[in-house]
Amino acid sequence: MKIPAAGFLKAVGKLNGDPTRVLDLAGVRIVHRDRSALYRAVGELLADPHLRVVRYVDRFAAPEVIAAVGAPANGPDAWGPKSNGYRDLILICRWVRDEPAAAPVLEFFEVQLVTERVAAIMVREHPLYAWRRLIIAEITRRGRPARECDRAFLRACEEWSRRWYACDDAPIGCADRHVAS
Repeated sequence: MKIPAAGFLKAVGKLNGDPTRVLDLAGVRIVHRDRSALYRAVGELLADPHLRVVRYVDRFAAPEVIAAVGAPANGPDAWGPKSNGYRDLILICRWVRDEPAAAPVLEFFEVQLVTERVAAIMVREHPLYAWRRLIIAEITRRGRPARECDRAFLRACEEWSRRWYACDDAPIGCADRHVAS
């Protein structure tokens, strides 16, 4: 469950101040052994008659797949890895009901699917991600260009993240070798 402040910040920062556009207040992360298991699970979710997928973002997708399906290459719904190499698959789902709910319910929720390797790297990489977000928020708050030291730190964080996520398909221990270098 996203904390209320995070939902508010997302609405203000990314969604033109419209809180009704925040569709991922509730969510679940499902970790799969590998990409083939992940895509099998996606097929099952897409086939579930009680769910309607309203947004599908595949950051595992190869460039030729992205071009073939006409998926966005830029922006928050962009397909393909993020600039730091992070990959996941996001489904924003909506409950499909045969009858009205007896009580108010969250209508939309996020399903995030990752591989075991990405999940393991996320634990290590998340502090860098948090620092990047904090610095970018401070630069935005100041309303002036980033200082050289900020840009250098952001570049270094991005490079470390990229090295770790490049190991997603590599043998066990790849990320550990990068940490030591």
